[in-house]
Parts: sequence; C-alpha cells; structure tokens
Amino acid sequence: VVMCAYVVEICLIAFPIPARFSVGWYAGRVCGLLSGSLVLFVLLYEITLLYRRRAEDKLREQARLLDLTHDTIFVRNMTDVITYWNRGAEDLYGWIREEALGKLSHQLLQTIFPAPLEEISAELLRTGRWEGELVHTRADGTQVVVASRWALRSNAQGNPLAILETNNDITASKRAAEAQLRLGAIVASSDDAIISKTLGGIITSWNAGAQRIFGYAAEEVCGQPINILIPPDRQFEESDIIEKIRREESVRHFETVRIRKDGGLVHVSLAISPIKDDAGQIIGASKIARDITERKLAEAERARLGERLREAEKMEAIGRLAGGIAHDFNNVLGGILAYGEMLFEEAPADSARKRHAHNVLTAATHGRALVQQILAYSRSQRGKRAPADVCRAVTETLEMVSGSLPANIPLDASIPGSPLVAFGDATQLHQVVMNLCSNAIQAMSDGGTLRVALEAVHLSTERVLSHGTLSLSHYVCLTVEDSGSGMDETTLARIFEPFFTTKEVGRGTGLGLSLVYAIVTDLAGAIDVKSAVTQGSTFAIYLPLAEMAAAAAIEVENPMPRAHGERMYYSSMPRSRS
Repeated sequence: VVMCAYVVEICLIAFPIPARFSVGWYAGRVCGLLSGSLVLFVLLYEITLLYRRRAEDKLREQARLLDLTHDTIFVRNMTDVITYWNRGAEDLYGWIREEALGKLSHQLLQTIFPAPLEEISAELLRTGRWEGELVHTRADGTQVVVASRWALRSNAQGNPLAILETNNDITASKRAAEAQLRLGAIVASSDDAIISKTLGGIITSWNAGAQRIFGYAAEEVCGQPINILIPPDRQFEESDIIEKIRREESVRHFETVRIRKDGGLVHVSLAISPIKDDAGQIIGASKIARDITERKLAEAERARLGERLREAEKMEAIGRLAGGIAHDFNNVLGGILAYGEMLFEEAPADSARKRHAHNVLTAATHGRALVQQILAYSRSQRGKRAPADVCRAVTETLEMVSGSLPANIPLDASIPGSPLVAFGDATQLHQVVMNLCSNAIQAMSDGGTLRVALEAVHLSTERVLSHGTLSLSHYVCLTVEDSGSGMDETTLARIFEPFFTTKEVGRGTGLGLSLVYAIVTDLAGAIDVKSAVTQGSTFAIYLPLAEMAAAAAIEVENPMPRAHGERMYYSSMPRSRS
C-alpha cells in the first residue's frame, strides 16, 4: 500500500495537468511524497534487521551445533588466521576460543605435515578438499595425531575465502596400531611358538617359531584341532587347560611333551592366557610354547653323570675295601698253606691225616685264587702295559671256550685277519673274553647262539655308553652277544658290583663281571650293555686302539724260546719249601 501511494504521489508531481491545482496542492503532494519515503525507509530498515536477525540466529544455531560435536572444527582465512574455533578444538588443543582467534593456525599448533605445505595447498585449490594425517602440538607441549579434512569455501565468483578444517584425534588408535605392528614383529621373530586357539581347541594363529619347533606350516594347522600336537597319553591336559581358561585362570611354566610333524617328541614349557573380545567375554586362549628339549636332555645327562659318579665312587670304595680284606686274608692263607704243606709232607702215606692235609691245601689254594681275583678287581695288581694284539687274545680264548661249549650252543665268531692292537695285558684280555663268554653260556641254559665279533671303530663325535663315555678317537670294539634269558633293569644296574650274582649258591662268586669292569676301565676303555628279559644280552667292550708304531712292534717280538730235550713235571700239589 505504501509503495502504491508513493508511486501515485510521484505521478501527480511529475504530471501536473490540471491548471486549477494550487501551490498548496503541490506542497501537499511533496509532503506526502516525503512522508511516504520516510515510511518506505523505515519499512526497508525493519526488513533488513529481520533478515539479519534470522541470519545471526542461524549462525548461532550452527555454532551451537558445532560446539556440541566431538570433532575439532576451526576456520581460517586464506592468510591462515583463525576466524572460528569450536569447543572441540578447545578440548583437544587446550586453548580457549579467545586465545585462538586471530592467531596463525600453523604457528599456534606447530603443525607437522606429511608432505610439503605447497603440495597440500595446490591439491586444495585444485579439488577443493584435502585429507590426511597431521601432527599438532597442544597447549601443554604434547603432540597429538589427527585425521584432518580440509574444505575450501569460495564466494559466488569462485574466489577462495576461507578453509574449514575438521580434525579427529587418532593418537590412541595410531599408538595401538604401532603397538600391534611391534607386537606382530615380535611374534613373527620370536623363537618361541606363539599360538592362539578357540575354546573348542581350534588353532587360529601360528607364528614362525611354532613352525620351527613343531615342523608344521601355518596353512597346515590353522583350522585344525590343537590335539594333533598332543601325545595320546596326554590328551587329558588339553581339557584341564581349557577348563582353567574358562575360569579366567592362566597357566604358567607347565612343562610337558608335544609331538612334532615328523613324529618326534619335543619337551616344551607352556604359558597360556585367556583371550577376550571387546565385551570382555573369553573367546579363546593364547599359548606360548618354549622348546626345552636341550635343557631336559642336559638335565638327564647331568643326572646320568651324577649316577655314574656315585656308582664309580661306590665301586672304588668297594674295591678299596675288598683289596684291604684280600691282603689280610692273603696273610692268613699264607700261614694255612705253609703249615698245610708241612702237615702234608710229614703225614704217613695213605693215612687219614694225609687226606685231611690234602683237603686243607686244596681249600687254601681255592681261597688264594679267589684272593687273586679280588686283588685284580681292586686294581692293587695292575697288569703290564704293552702293545697287545686283541685279535690273537680273543682267538686263543675262543679256542678254549669252543672246546667246552654244549652241543646246543653254536659259536659264531667274526675276527679280523689283521692285528688290532691295544695297550694292555694279554692275560687280562684273556680274562675279559673268558668271563664274558662264560656268563653268556650260563645265560643260555636252554640253548642258543654265542656270537663274538671284533672290529675297529672310529668315532667322529663323543658317544655316551651305558658305562662310560668315549671321546673322539679310534677304538677296538669286542662284542659278545647271547640269546639267553636276558636281564631286567634292576639286574642291569648291579651287574658290575662285586659279589653280586643271580646264580645259585656255589655256582659263582660274583667277581667275573666286576673283574671285566676293573680291567676295561683301567685300560681307559668303556662298556656298553644292552639286555632285556628273554631277549638276550649284548656286551660291547671298547678299548683305545694303539698307534701304528705300537702295532708294528708286535710283529718284531722275540720268538718263544724253545727247549733242548729237557722234561718238566707238574703236580697240582704245592711242594714243600724245604
């Protein structure tokens, strides 16, 4: 209405057609025009204020909404001056709005860019957007990693006006990712087996350490039950472990045995912990298995060596005791033999007294032989040390043994044709072979085969035997094997103890194998014994092989002196010293 009145007034003034109109009339028109202009001005001003209020309300509402968001949002003009700073920016960076407005953003935040700023600005001007990760500095000096998104704001003519920057704090997730990468690298490079599995026992992860220990590749076992690694007699361990995991318990330092891909056994120490999901529910277990096979073998070897040391100390103590007793008993036998000889010489022929003296001398002679065996065991009478052909000693002994073999026990001998020389006493070597063969024959009361073999052996690595350890060297190996009754573990542990025997009373002194042990160990050798009940026994005697020069000395020994027709008489009765 005001606009229409205003237009009419203008027309009346511009076209004064009627002449009768007076000056007053024109003046009234002018006043009306002025009043209309005033009213129009007031109206336009109110409209402008209304639109401005609405725009300001809209901006305030937008600012309020931006303050409510958790994102960090601020606006900077094209000269990098901050013109807007929301509450999220205050919370993240520590500067309040009044402190941030009007500051240069890159100086305030000390921004570290992933690429030169010129490249980022060029991409922003070209596309209107840019996204990437930035490092900002907070008010307290600490750094924060943000996922940043930039948006370019331009006017109607396309001229850039400002940059809207939205940032999300990803410091925690970034550190978690880096920790996960470090953990993955540790898991991948660990010598221990690191395995995860479900509560149902299904393998879900498998590192390189697990492949090294168990032999399976990851693609071979992932999705398979963990039971493929557990021996049949230890399957119960898995159910016990899972039960503990369900109760949120951990397993620490649990030592057990597992199966490798090739079927071999490996000793492991297990540490097992529950795996939980984001809701805190247990969904599986993480297992760390450390290979302790070498440690277990070392412990077993240490225990074995300790047992051998105790056995050697016991045998040495028994030997010293036996030697002392034998010496004293030998003195007693000396008197018995001397007075027995005197009684035997003085007693009338074919008298009871002569028979009694003969019985005394026979018993004393047997006692002296027993004393000699005891003294040999106690090492108080060492044999001579000279190059001795073991082949000759074994051959000569087997000739005597074969003459007394029962018909149901054949002899199977394998002796090299060339000499095998060791440093020792040929007589003692005869004793070793004779005692081993005698024991073998007695063990085959129902018949069997006696096998004797002799060979040269070269050891390139150290070898641990049942009774002794061999170093790197050349050896003569004498093997005596029977197919008799065999021995159990309890008997095997005591076979070299003096006076220990499983024979009936009167059939053995228990000194035969003790003497073998004493001679072999005295010659720096070792013994390996294998036996099982009803499976027979095998004794392997290892003696150091002499050097070639010593072996050659055997061939140039002086020949046996020959007699010139003289005669020698032998009597089983001791002759009088008179």
